[in-house]
Amino acid sequence: MPADQLQELLTRADASAGPPPRQPDDLARRARGVVRARRYRRQVLVSAAAVVTLMVGLSLVVRLGSPATSSPPPSNMTVASTDVVDTEALRAEILRLRAEVTSYQAVARRTAVLLEENQRLSRVRSAAAQVDPLFESRLELNQAAFVLVQQGDQLRRELNQRAPAIERYRETIRLFPNTTWAEVAAERLADLTQGEIS
Repeated sequence: MPADQLQELLTRADASAGPPPRQPDDLARRARGVVRARRYRRQVLVSAAAVVTLMVGLSLVVRLGSPATSSPPPSNMTVASTDVVDTEALRAEILRLRAEVTSYQAVARRTAVLLEENQRLSRVRSAAAQVDPLFESRLELNQAAFVLVQQGDQLRRELNQRAPAIERYRETIRLFPNTTWAEVAAERLADLTQGEIS
């Protein structure tokens, strides 16, 4: 394909594509929120894994500390015990581990509740971040009225063209009657029609 045809094809594609999509104003805040949520989920998973590990360890300690369920030795045989097991120490360790597991479970439950609250708050914040279309349109109307008043001021002061300035002020009042700039235009129009040039 020749370079001219390729260039023409690319130019037409650019023209038909239109402007790039508008990025949200709070993109950085949203990205930080996603990173925070991922970090939070990772912490919850680590906490849950720690709880599971502790529970497995606790069950192993309980099983190893309990007497075997095998049949008792025959009465004519004596069993020599080579290992001395401190049952009170084992019981105390088991109680400590149970308390620790309970604590980790409480932390995991609280973490899950906090995660849900953060997700709810995130939804509320994103809903609150939405700009009211009515407010946005009023803001644009005020900006357009301001531009017309500024044009009238420039025509009157810098170019000393009174008739076009009067036309700009009247246009502001006609197109944007309920704006503060319409009031400003009315004041300036009154000054001009009374013959006062500032």
